[in-house]
Amino acid sequence: MKKIVFFCLLVVFVNIAYSSSIYAENKQPVEISAKNSLEWDKNNNKYIAKEDVVVKYGDVNILAELLEAYYDEDTSELNRISKIIVTDNVKITSDDYTAYGDRAIYDIQKSYITMTGKNLKIETPQENIIAKDKMEYDIVAKKFLAIGDANIIRGEQILTADKIIAYFDNIDAKSNNLEFKKAKAMGNVVIENGKEKIKGDKASYNALTKIVEITGKVVILEQENNSLQGAKVIIDLNSGISKIYAFENKNTKADKRVKGIFYPKE
Repeated sequence: MKKIVFFCLLVVFVNIAYSSSIYAENKQPVEISAKNSLEWDKNNNKYIAKEDVVVKYGDVNILAELLEAYYDEDTSELNRISKIIVTDNVKITSDDYTAYGDRAIYDIQKSYITMTGKNLKIETPQENIIAKDKMEYDIVAKKFLAIGDANIIRGEQILTADKIIAYFDNIDAKSNNLEFKKAKAMGNVVIENGKEKIKGDKASYNALTKIVEITGKVVILEQENNSLQGAKVIIDLNSGISKIYAFENKNTKADKRVKGIFYPKE
């Protein structure tokens, strides 16, 4: 009987939290269940759910082994939940993506999710986003941030960098489904497409125009060990044409000319 009471309380209070968020217009309840127990820690203003925890809200499901839901006692609304933390075997699924990690923090007031731990990954119908240190998702901006040996894998195309920001948007005005729009990469950038490998300091990709721009000390390494070097390369994925540019800064001590090295086939 106690478990039923605590379960009802959690559903009610989490629903209050969402009523002040961007999801308010949906008026859908949030359901939290657990295999072991549900606790109310009044001293620390939080609720705790243990073992095989499941959170359901609309098309979003969150699975984990431990949940802590914190509420703000000093608010005009009754114990409004401001933050949810889930740990151990975390899996977040929706119609558009599936995310994996060891720990996730959902800041409800900011509509922001941060995931850490091993094997961080976000799977979408067209892309896989991987990171070593941290993944963040801005729900309002529809923006994913991957930090630490980050990768976006899309078919044969692989983008690797220290940090990658991937932007998504609704497919159309009537749909909540997301599609990939553009990406920015910073630090130790490498782009591979199965035929060539391109290295640089920064990169941007526009999914609409299918244009890739890489800047910094750019090196294009092809399969036969041929190479091109310059300051910037623009790749048109529609035509398959890559154009590399020389350094514009006259004060640089580096060779300002575009350079190509080509080896004859053996």
